[in-house]
This record gives sequence, structure tokens and C-alpha cells, in this order.
Amino acid sequence: MPDTTDAGPDSALEVGVRFSSDVNGYITGIRFYKEATNTGTHVGNLWRADGTRLATGTFTNETATGWQQLNFSAPVPITAGAGYVASYHTDNGHYSCDQHYFETEGVDTYPLHAPANQASAPNGVYAYGSSSTFPTTGFNSSNYWVDVVFSTNLWSPTTVPGVIDSGPDDPVELGVRFSSTTGGYVTGVRFYKATANTGTHVGNLWNGSGQLLASATFSNETESGWQEVQFASPVAITADTPYVVSYHTSVGHYSDDQYYFESSGVDAAPLNAPGGGPPNGLFAYGSSSTFPASSWHSSNYWVDVVFSPRSATPSPSISGVSGTVSTGQILTITGSNLVQDNKVDWHSFFHGTAYSFEGSDFFSDRYVSGTGDPGATYDTSVKLLGNQSAKFYIPSATTCVPNVGNGGSAPLIRNTYFMRGYVRYSVPVDGDKKTWPDNHLKLFGAQTNASLAYIQPATDGTVPSYWVATLNGNGTWAANPGGTFQNDRWYLVEVEQSADTYTVWVDNQQILSVPFTQTGSPMYYELGIINACVSNYPVTAWIDGFTLSRFRIHPASTIEISDNPTYGAGTVKYQEPVYLSDGSVQFKADFTGLGSGPYYLFVTNNRLARSSAYNLGP
Repeated sequence: MPDTTDAGPDSALEVGVRFSSDVNGYITGIRFYKEATNTGTHVGNLWRADGTRLATGTFTNETATGWQQLNFSAPVPITAGAGYVASYHTDNGHYSCDQHYFETEGVDTYPLHAPANQASAPNGVYAYGSSSTFPTTGFNSSNYWVDVVFSTNLWSPTTVPGVIDSGPDDPVELGVRFSSTTGGYVTGVRFYKATANTGTHVGNLWNGSGQLLASATFSNETESGWQEVQFASPVAITADTPYVVSYHTSVGHYSDDQYYFESSGVDAAPLNAPGGGPPNGLFAYGSSSTFPASSWHSSNYWVDVVFSPRSATPSPSISGVSGTVSTGQILTITGSNLVQDNKVDWHSFFHGTAYSFEGSDFFSDRYVSGTGDPGATYDTSVKLLGNQSAKFYIPSATTCVPNVGNGGSAPLIRNTYFMRGYVRYSVPVDGDKKTWPDNHLKLFGAQTNASLAYIQPATDGTVPSYWVATLNGNGTWAANPGGTFQNDRWYLVEVEQSADTYTVWVDNQQILSVPFTQTGSPMYYELGIINACVSNYPVTAWIDGFTLSRFRIHPASTIEISDNPTYGAGTVKYQEPVYLSDGSVQFKADFTGLGSGPYYLFVTNNRLARSSAYNLGP
């Protein structure tokens, strides 16, 4: 998601991105990120590096905001190592634009690469004009958030079988065994159709043992030629692992080239359909789809896979919820893709260096080289993500304790930085009141040679209900959306200093956005309990899921309950996380303000992919 979703009004222009691929493949469409103000007609284009336009099309059925996608009328083959430009035309500006994005590094998402800016070949690019023009000009290495839809197949869209129609036959499932040298996502199935191959066709993906992984019915078929169906969700596959893709026909008349796989297979990197060994192509007779395991004369039935080697973003899927559906109860969600918070993948997706605490040793994988007194230990008994959290502890003391936390320099972050962390506090209870510090309790801080910015709960000796952002000595207060602070509750805190604005989110809700001029480049960053002053009692804080990056990394997993099955159409209430993992999420339910039901559950991962509504009842 762009950092700046709307760059403001402008004249009509074309904006785009340079890219190349490590493998031959097909560009099937163009994507761009849209803000609600970016209205009017949008035209997507694919160009060679010399300015030759290869494909164009008009976007239709656009949503008000978010990623928009145009599918070309025919896939466009591209050559490994060659340069291309993907772009779109807008009439009134309001395009997304993150300046300096390509300044020092590009984006590498195998097999695609968007190179860093160069004087002779800038990235991103634009061109003013009332209609589409090849964009070649760059400005401040800006990313205009234009993307391509890339796929690979075993056979090109222009390939034609030797025997298009093998004649009538009983209902049968026909398929091909394949693997990929890299992990990725199968998004659909293709097959070559003869005119007489009528009726309903169903495409399927199976693992090597015959387990059905995905299925879809073909629609809007042409009379003959290659047909394609997309699965409802991309299916992740593992490198160098066999799978079978197939389709079912009820009338025969399938394409069939016998002995095709007898001595050799098909290599279309990264895909391979083996030959000369275990049987390939495959069939199984039956009135409905059945795993095809038989073969006849090494026949090719001209079934193909639609594969994307790049990292797709599968939406969270909720398979079940257990627990008592009432406020204050712990509910457990089971499903898949509930959390997308893998730091290994942050570099390519979010562009920029991202660091986290999760690891086997706090001091060996700390997010920056340390300065001051490291004050954290790992705690496996209190955790939200993974196996442990970073624990910061101040014993009873009557004087200020400096740097009970961790910090260090991070030159790659430069003048724009983003910090995110889940924080949990524990302070003593005195009767019915918690005894909080009456002085510093800094959580995240950034120091330059001339300015200082940090965020902390309000510290006046009472239970705080406000966060305080202190900017160069000037404090700015913002109410905590959850009211007064609670012991042993995970709060999600996000802080971003970008350009001249300081922004804070708590529990995925923006609570503060104020002007702030940072002087100089960051010298170091801190987090934990920094310069805390307490009065004869201990304070403990745990931090988990911490990230430090150039751009916002969204919550690892956001759990919400609504009174409407259409997200955003009714009241949506944030839920307190208890434990987050990819296949199981726990949260403390809160239905206040949502009426008597029915209630609908949504999970959104940090790539902003959201689950379908899950009906909690009653």
C-alpha cells in the first residue's frame, strides 16, 4: 500500500514503472493503486523499453479505492532480461506517489525486478499528455504504484495441438503432472478446446497424492482454442514438488497428441512437465471430477497451469471459531493466512529495511547495532507472535534509570522512519488503582543531532488514558481509543515520521497527526522503557512484533467484529489480540455497542488482505 495514496490534482498524464523478468513469461494485465479522488477513465499500457506499445486496455468495474486491475485481451509474451514499462493514464492526477522510493534500491520479487533509479534510466516514470504517451521522465525516484500481472504457462497462448479433436468419448478427467523450480501460486487452469468439446468444464488442482486443492468451473468459453479459469484464491505450491492440473469434460472431443511425453517433457522455466519417466498425461473416467492417475501412450491432453512465481497475497480464511460468544471471553479462530508478518518477505514487499525482535537471541538479532545499556531479555512466558517477547523491567527505585531499553543507528532508514510494536504493561495495583510512574516512560524514540521525538503513555502517577508524543520538547496529547490503560493487555502502537508529519496509530486507529520538522539525520533509535523515573515500585513492559522500516508495515493481524456482513457498512469494532499465528488466532471478545447480533468476524493481515465475513451468531 502506498505511503502517499493521493499526491493531489495534476494535469492529465501517464505514470509507470520500469521492470524486467528473470524468466520468459506473459504479462496478462496492469494494476495500479487508486485513491477515491483519482476519478475518470484509466487506460493501462505495456511498452518495450524503446517505447513500442505492446498492449493497451481500459480499466472497467473499478472500486472507489485500492488496487485496480486490467486484463489484456490476450497475454503478451515477454523475454527474460529485457526491459519493459508498465503504465496507466489518468485525467486529473490524484495518483499515488512515494518520492525517493527508487532512490537507492529497487524492488526484487522473483522473477520480477523494478530497478533502482539511474540518471540514464529513471524509475518511476511519467509523461504529460491528454492521452497515453510512453513515459520516460523521472522525478525524485518516485514510485507511482503501477504493477504488472505476470504468469507463466507450460505452453504459449499461440501453441496449437497436433490433434485438436480426438473424437467422442465417455465423461473423463484429463490432466498433466508438473512441478516448479520455485515456490509460488497456482491461480488457474487452461485447456485447449475443440469446437465439439461442448458442455460444462471443471478445472482442478491436485497434489501428487490425489488431494484436491482447488476447483473452478469454466465460464464465458470461446468456441475453440485456449480456455482459462481462475481459482477463487491463489493456491501456494512448494518448489520441486509434483502436482497435477486437470479438467473434466462430459463429451470427449478433447485434444490428444499421443507419445508426446514418451521420451522428453516440457521445460518452461520455472515450470516443468516431466517426460520419459513416470506416466504423463493422465486421465480418469467418471461422471464427475476424479484424480487422474492412468495414462495412455504418453499422451498430451493439452491441459496447462496458470502460475505466478511472485509473492501473492492470499486472503485470510476462517474455518471455525471456538469459545463462548460474549464480551470478555477468549475466542479462538482457526484457518489459514491469518497472519502475514514474515520479516524475510518485508524487504521485497514493503521496500526498505525492516527489522524485528523475534529470534533465538535478542543480542544477536537486534534490529540495529546497539548503543547505551541494553535492558531487554527474552520472555517465553509472555508472547503474542512467535515464541517470545522482549521484556523490559525496572526494579523498585527512587531515581531515574537511563536507557532501560535498546537502541542503535540505522542509516538505511534515513529521514523517514516507521516503528511498530505490540506493547504490554504491568504495574503494581494499589487497591483499585494502578500506580503508574510520574515521569518518563518512553516507548519508541528517535534522536538526531538536533531533534528528538518519542511516544509514551501519559505519566502523572495516575492510570493514563492518553498517549503523549513529545517533539523537540513540545508534548502533544491524544486520547487512547481504549480508554484507560489496562494491565496485561496488548496495545498496538505505530509511529511514523515522514516528510514533515508525525503520525501515531493505536490499535489500528489514527490518534495523532501533527506537523514536525526533524533536523538532521537519525543518529539512533530506542525502544523499551527509556529514562524511566519511578517511585519505590517496579514497572515491566513487553514488546512483541516490533518492526523498524522506511514505510508503514501494517498490523500483523487485525481482528474486528461488525454488525453487518459487508465490511464497512456497519459498526466495526477492534478486538484485543491474545495470540497471533498463521493458522490460529486468539482474541478477547468485545461486543459492546454492536447491538444484539448477529455478529460478523473479519481478519485482516498486514498486507491488507481481508477474510470473508464469518457469522458468529446468534
